[in-house]
Amino acid sequence: MPPEIVGAIPPDLSIETGPLDSMQLRFSEPVAKETVLEAFRSLPSRLIRRAVWTGDTLLTLHFWDPLPADSSVSIFLEPGWLDLRGVAQREWRGVDFSTGSRLLRGWVGGTVDFKRRPSENLHVVLEDSASTWTRRERPDRQGEFFFRQVATDSLLLRLWAFEDVDGDSLFDPAADFADTLSDSLLLSDLEPHRLGLLLNVIDPDEPGKLSGLFSSTDSLEGLHVIRLIADSLRADGDSIPPGHFPRSWPDSLKAILAGQWEGPALLRKREGDFTISGVPPGPWAFFIHRDVDEDSLWNVETEAAWLDPGPLWIEPGATLNLPEFRFPEPPDSVVSDSLEIEGEAP
Repeated sequence: MPPEIVGAIPPDLSIETGPLDSMQLRFSEPVAKETVLEAFRSLPSRLIRRAVWTGDTLLTLHFWDPLPADSSVSIFLEPGWLDLRGVAQREWRGVDFSTGSRLLRGWVGGTVDFKRRPSENLHVVLEDSASTWTRRERPDRQGEFFFRQVATDSLLLRLWAFEDVDGDSLFDPAADFADTLSDSLLLSDLEPHRLGLLLNVIDPDEPGKLSGLFSSTDSLEGLHVIRLIADSLRADGDSIPPGHFPRSWPDSLKAILAGQWEGPALLRKREGDFTISGVPPGPWAFFIHRDVDEDSLWNVETEAAWLDPGPLWIEPGATLNLPEFRFPEPPDSVVSDSLEIEGEAP
C-alpha cells in the first residue's frame, strides 16, 4: 500500500480555525522526507517558512506570518512521494481548511496537448458558465495543468484550452486553435475534485493517414493500386453496394474510377501493409484494383477491383487502421468491421 496522509492539525475541511501560525501533517508510515518536501505545494504559495520533522511520520509546517482572517488554504502533495520502502503515492493528496467561514476546496486537473504533443504555447481556461469569473493556467512541459481552490457550489463550469499561434496570450478565433471539454463539469461538496481530464487541441485541417494490411488471393503478377476517393467524386454513393462486382456499378462511377483524377493513392506490389499519408480530413471511399499493365489506371474489362463507398472518416492528424483483408476476395465491407483510430482521445 502506498503512504497516505492520515491526520492533520487543523483537520481537513476545517473552517473558522482562526489565525494559525503552524499546522501538522501525519503520515501512515515512515516516509522519505526529501520526496515529501519536493512534492509539497501550497495555496497561497510561499506560505511556509520552515518545515520540522518529528521522526519520519510527523511534519510540522511553520508559516511566515499568522494566517489572515477569511483565508482559504490548500496544502497538497503532488504524486510521486515515497515511503521508506520506495513505494510511491501516485495520487494527489492534500488538506484544505479556512480561517473564515468559506472554504475553497475544489480541484480541476488533467492534461492538454496540441496535435497530440505538449506545446509551450498552450493556455488552459476555467470559467463559470455565466462568465462571471475566469482563471487561466499554463500547462507544464508534460502538458499537465491544475486549478486549485475552486468553489464547490455546484455551478456548471467550462474548461477549454487554446494554442496561442500568434503569441499574444489572447484567444483569437481567426488564428488560434481551441478545444472545449465536452463533459459537464461541476464541483460539489460530494465531488470536490475532477482530475484526469483530457483536452486535445487540433488543427482541423491537419492531414491524417490510412493504414492497413491485405493479402492477394491470386497468382497474377503486377501491382495493386489503392485509392481514397473523395466523397464529392462518388456518384450515388449511398446506393452502391460494397463488393467486387464492377458490372453492377453505374457507368458514371466506372468512368470516375477508370479515369485520371487527383486524390491520395498508393501503388503496392503483390500484398502487404500500406499507409496513405497526407489525407485531408473528411469522408472518403476506399478503392483497390489490380494494375496488371502497371499504368496506374483501372481497366474495367480486365482488372479486378473492389469498392467500399464508406464513408471512411479520416480525423485531423489521426491514423485510421483498416482491418486486414484479402483481395480480390475482400470481406463485405472493411468499413463495417471494427476500425482503430490512433491519435485521438478516448
